[in-house]
Amino acid sequence: MIRRALLATLSLLLLSAFSFLTWPEADYKRWQPDAEYLAQVATYDVPEFPADWRTTLYTTTDGTRLRWGETSNRDTARATLVIVPGYTATLDMYGEHVGLLRRRGYHVMAVDLRGQGMSERARPDKPEKLFVKDFGVYSDDLAGFIAENAPQGAKVIPFGMSLGGHVALRMAADHPGTADALFLLAPAIEPNTGDVDADLMYRVASLAESLGRGKRYLPGQGDWTPKGRDFSVAAPEFCASEPKRLWLRDVIYTRMPQQRVGGVTASWGKGLMDSSERLRSSDAVRSLPLPVTMFRAEVEDFVENDAIEAVCGAMPNCRMIDLPGTAHCLMQESDSVIEQMFDQLDAMVDANGLARESDGQRG
Repeated sequence: MIRRALLATLSLLLLSAFSFLTWPEADYKRWQPDAEYLAQVATYDVPEFPADWRTTLYTTTDGTRLRWGETSNRDTARATLVIVPGYTATLDMYGEHVGLLRRRGYHVMAVDLRGQGMSERARPDKPEKLFVKDFGVYSDDLAGFIAENAPQGAKVIPFGMSLGGHVALRMAADHPGTADALFLLAPAIEPNTGDVDADLMYRVASLAESLGRGKRYLPGQGDWTPKGRDFSVAAPEFCASEPKRLWLRDVIYTRMPQQRVGGVTASWGKGLMDSSERLRSSDAVRSLPLPVTMFRAEVEDFVENDAIEAVCGAMPNCRMIDLPGTAHCLMQESDSVIEQMFDQLDAMVDANGLARESDGQRG
C-alpha cells in the first residue's frame, strides 16, 4: 500500500514536471476582483508616507530603473536606514513604518527591488514574473544604490525584511564597507519549501533552466491572487496577527495592479537556493565585523529559522532575537511588536556608536 502511494505521488510529480517543461506559457491575464472584494478594498486604510517623503528613480549598471524614496532629514538624522522589502513586497506598504522611524530621528531611504513595486519589470509582457538568475544582481543593485544615493558621512544601516534581509546580508559580504550595520527581520537566509522536497525543487528548477524554461513558474506557482477574502481576520497562519496591516499588499495590488508579483519562477527559485548555500558557507559572511540584529518569528512557514540561528551564531557581532507569538510578516504585526523591534534598532545604534554625535534632534 505504501509503495503504491509513493509510486502514485512520484508519477504525479513527474507528470507535473513534464507539463511544466513542455506546455506553452499562458498569456498574461490579471486576476479581477468582484464587487464584494472591491468594497473591502475601498475602505481599507493604507497609511501615507510622511509629508517630506519624495520618490525618484535609480538606474542600475545594466540600465534597470528602480523606484526609491527618502525623507528630507539626511543632514540631521542620527543614522540612515535603507529599507529593502521582502519577496513581492512594495514600498507602498510601509508609509506608516517610515513615519515611525522618521519620528525616532532616522533618515529613511527605501528601494523597490527589481521586478517589484514600481521598479522596472524583466518581462513587460508577463510583468508578474520575477527573473533573476544570479542573486548577485540584487546584491550589486543595492550596493550601487547606496554608493550613489546615501548621504556622505552617515552611518548606513540596511533594514531588510525576508528576501530583503537575504539581499542585505549578501550585499554586506559582497561589498565590504557599504554598510555600517544590518537590521534584518526574518531574513530569508534559507527558504522553507514546506511539503516540497528542496532537492527535488532544485533539480526541477535546474532542469528547466538548462532547457531554456527558466522564466516559467515552478509547478504550483502562478500569477497573483488574493490570500484571503475577509480583511477583518488575522492570525499567524495568515503571516501576521494585525488585521490593519496584514492585508496591505493585497489592497495595494488590487488598487494598483501594475505592482503585482506572482509566484516563483524556475531561474529565480534556483538563484535563491544557490545564494542561500553561499550565505550559509561563506567565510565573508561569517567574518563580517558589522553589528547585526536578526529577528525570528515563532510561527515561520517561509524561511528556515535554524539557518538564521546558524548564520547569526557564526558571526562575531550578531544578536538574534525571537519574537513569541509572531509570524513571518513582522512589519505587519501588532503595534507592540513593531515598537519592540524599533526599540532594538535604537539599542543597536546606541550600543555601537552608530548615531550622529548631535543625535539628530528626534522628532
